[in-house]
Amino acid sequence: MKLLRRVLLGAVLACGLAGASHADEIRLGHTINPAPVAIFMADRQGIFAEKGLDLRLEVMTADPVIPAALLSGSIEMGTVTVTTFLSAVGNGLDLVAFAGTSSTTTTSKDVALVVGTNSGIESPADFAGKTVGVPGIGALLDVMFREWLKMHGVDPASVTYIEVPFPQHAAQIQAGRIDAAITPAQFAATMVTEGHARIVAHPVTELPEGQQTVLVASTREWAAANGDRIAAFRAVVARAQEIGKTDEEAIRAGLSHGMKLPPEVAARAPLPHIDVSLSSAQLAFWRDALVSQGRIGDNIDLDTLVLP
Repeated sequence: MKLLRRVLLGAVLACGLAGASHADEIRLGHTINPAPVAIFMADRQGIFAEKGLDLRLEVMTADPVIPAALLSGSIEMGTVTVTTFLSAVGNGLDLVAFAGTSSTTTTSKDVALVVGTNSGIESPADFAGKTVGVPGIGALLDVMFREWLKMHGVDPASVTYIEVPFPQHAAQIQAGRIDAAITPAQFAATMVTEGHARIVAHPVTELPEGQQTVLVASTREWAAANGDRIAAFRAVVARAQEIGKTDEEAIRAGLSHGMKLPPEVAARAPLPHIDVSLSSAQLAFWRDALVSQGRIGDNIDLDTLVLP
């Protein structure tokens, strides 16, 4: 209920987050995250317009704001992490998902567990009694890290968790306020290069293959009234995924466009595993993780949340 109250309050505040829209425009809210790069590519190349979609990207301040913005009508579509989506649904919001963006793969190294050089952490068992920085309690990487601990026989309750934004992970490790952090690869690489930390694991490589990380969602009401536009959207991002299979330069240009990165930074950025497919099976790991961690009830029917 506490989360629901925060979301409903956020819905009121979200009314001012996005600009006014005309009748045919679709406002798509997203955070600065590489996962929706197929959307960024399609927007940059004008493929949405070719399909008759007047889509406008809206940068949102944080992932938990997106369900609230959908509810308030300040955006029509939003890219949202699976854990935020399922938590919002579990707290009573009537949302549906209709496309994926990026899924897990055993070769992915875009998320890293970094530890301070003097932390004494060498193995999963060494995390017991330590303090770990996470981007948000209940956020995707927090849930992922706790599941990784359980996979290695470590009780997640033996670890202390502190919310620390990604850009502050290095400073907090260096100051000794946290012993470790779960962080995107680009932040991990900087910490390692500067000698503040070392990488001990890439948790995504140990997750089930093909689990979606970030979804494209809307309210159920909007989806029911806009089936043709959702079908066109799916066709566009599928085309962008096909382009990306043979054109890495197009992916990096999409990252630069959507994340407002200088081209030289986008050229070095780790690339997500683009996967715009979506099925209920691709959400199962996260649903089960959230249930086991006590964040949602066990009554969520995934088949009702994913549009056919």
